[in-house]
Amino acid sequence: MQNGEASPLNYDYRHRWREQDFPHQVLENGSIFVFRTSLLKEKGNRLGGKIAVYEMDELSSIQIDSDEDILLCNWIMEMRQNS
Repeated sequence: MQNGEASPLNYDYRHRWREQDFPHQVLENGSIFVFRTSLLKEKGNRLGGKIAVYEMDELSSIQIDSDEDILLCNWIMEMRQNS
């Protein structure tokens, strides 16, 4: 949101792609960070040096920010245990 108006970050809304045709993208989800303490001391940030990507499926990388997210995760775990 900028000045009370929404604007897309990574596409032109006038030329929308079908989701299945969208270029592959990854999103940092905060699940795994591996770094040396020296990097943190030197850069003041946990990101730096050689950065690798570990891709996770959507159901394994749910952000838990609300009570509803916890309910969703509990349901997913139940479904996985019963399958």
